[in-house]
Amino acid sequence: TTAGDGRSDSGTVYRVRPDGSAFSTLHVFSFGDRAHPSAGVLLAPDGFLYGTTVGDGRSGYGTVYRVRPDGTAFSTLHAFSDGDSAFLVAAVILAPDGFLYGTTVSDGLSGYGTVFRVRPDGSAFSTLHAFSGGDGARPEAGVIMALDGSLFGTTRGSSEGGLVDPLGTVYRLVFAPGDRNHDGLTDCGDRTMIKQALGKRTGQPGFNSLADTNGDGVINVRDLAFVARQLPAGTVCP
Repeated sequence: TTAGDGRSDSGTVYRVRPDGSAFSTLHVFSFGDRAHPSAGVLLAPDGFLYGTTVGDGRSGYGTVYRVRPDGTAFSTLHAFSDGDSAFLVAAVILAPDGFLYGTTVSDGLSGYGTVFRVRPDGSAFSTLHAFSGGDGARPEAGVIMALDGSLFGTTRGSSEGGLVDPLGTVYRLVFAPGDRNHDGLTDCGDRTMIKQALGKRTGQPGFNSLADTNGDGVINVRDLAFVARQLPAGTVCP
């Protein structure tokens, strides 16, 4: 990506071969369709490139977008507003639960940035954490997901009394132990996800690291038993 230039000086998505040949511009951002991508793109298994923009959008607070590698089918998945988050400078990741995860530098409840997620089709957007300053401020980098499903990231600073400390933080965001599909609930859906991957080992098609509850590299009855213990009392799963 480029942050500027293009016909509208709002940035572009491009591609080029490793030897420098076959350069082409896949998408030129306009002031109206989302602008100034600061981070690179993610090539997902569905064949789309996923990226973020710093600003513009309908309200000027940044977007998550996708486009095919041939430049077709560009679409904005989520346009941020002053109320949900603002200004994206890091790339998103695609996690085993099927969600895109990312960060915003500013806004949120206190203006110190957020961690968010959204599905690749643009649905189910949610803010997972809004930084308060005391727990970190201005997450300019994205997040990574560990084998246990926790998210790790860094912030540019922290704050006390409204002043930003430039020393920064390293943070961890943990989901409920039984919520393996990260939908906010511990229910039969988590058990079903594990059943669908039973017998799979690391590196095999169908292996899902989120279903491997103990991180031993194989999804088996131990993982099923772990989630069963986390289910609310009285839950009966098919």
